[in-house]
Amino acid sequence: MESAKLYVIGMHCNGCVRTVTNALKRLAGVKEADVSLPENSATIQFDEKETSIEELNNAVRDAGYLIGDSTN
Repeated sequence: MESAKLYVIGMHCNGCVRTVTNALKRLAGVKEADVSLPENSATIQFDEKETSIEELNNAVRDAGYLIGDSTN
């Protein structure tokens, strides 16, 4: 089991949090997705045999948000 923390740009309400959470949880292998509006982040527990960081990033982008780095 892997863990990743993504910095999500563009979330501004709880609806955004639900959108990002649902986008991540739809991916095969995602066991948990904890999305935080105050931190603008998503912490994901996933099976690296079923999905990848790239796929996590793409799911967030496809939901309409940008991925930042830890310095944002």
